[in-house]
Amino acid sequence: MIPQLIERIRREHEAAASALSVRVLNIPDEPFSGTVAGVDGGISVRKLPGVTLILLRTVAAVMEYERGILKRTEYLGLGEPAVIADELDVPGLHRLRKEVSRALDACGRADMILLDGSLVMQPQDKPWGAGKSLYEQVLGEYVELYSRAAQGKTLAGIVEDSRASTLTGKNDTLVLAHKLGPGQMTESFAYSKHSREHPILSDVPEEHAERIRFFYYRPNNDMPVRVEYYDNGRYGPEDLAAWLASLTVSPDYGIPAPIIEADLRAKIGLKEAEAYWTDQGLSLRRERRPFR
Repeated sequence: MIPQLIERIRREHEAAASALSVRVLNIPDEPFSGTVAGVDGGISVRKLPGVTLILLRTVAAVMEYERGILKRTEYLGLGEPAVIADELDVPGLHRLRKEVSRALDACGRADMILLDGSLVMQPQDKPWGAGKSLYEQVLGEYVELYSRAAQGKTLAGIVEDSRASTLTGKNDTLVLAHKLGPGQMTESFAYSKHSREHPILSDVPEEHAERIRFFYYRPNNDMPVRVEYYDNGRYGPEDLAAWLASLTVSPDYGIPAPIIEADLRAKIGLKEAEAYWTDQGLSLRRERRPFR
């Protein structure tokens, strides 16, 4: 049953790719020279009656390259994770705030900023009621990041496992796997055709909302990757795709090295998290069961 299901889905995606009218381009050979910061966060959450405790570490891996060759690496945010008492139970918003804040810190050290994930907050990140104030604070930091991009900073979000269906009505990544070969990319598209009606971009100044775009690229044998970027007019999508492709380190994994490095350094492993919660007397009840 499962093999037949997988084969049916594959055929559907293949047919959708054949019917898709999208321009396919070759990624230029243009190795990146300069400094790029990959930003990511690691999180552990412990929910207690009346409050959610968040263990959070956000790291920027700042890496200097010369024609795609790594020359130097430094880090922002290494060390013990921060602890946040969250009475609103919105850990995702706290994580975004810390990550965008770290990206702003990195702007003074890097020519290019890469976020692990979307360049736009998601509709589920927009709370109602008491969480609205925090949402507005986080949104304000995103707008500040967009402003840095408008002034010339290269800003992109790398969406590894995108579920977007903007182009195909299905999972774009899976459909485009039948459209793009290694070393190819799509043309660029507006993030939203109607930004003033978008649940998040409608809260962003129009001068920024209209400049957020995306494309898919396949730098190697991996699945296509969605890249969202701020179009400040100083580079084109093909330039960005070429730079990102030169930062990949494996023929089978399409994520740029600075994102991988930030993820590895920010991650809060299970042992680290449990050791911290146990030291604070916050081990889970089920972990104290006898006869285990």
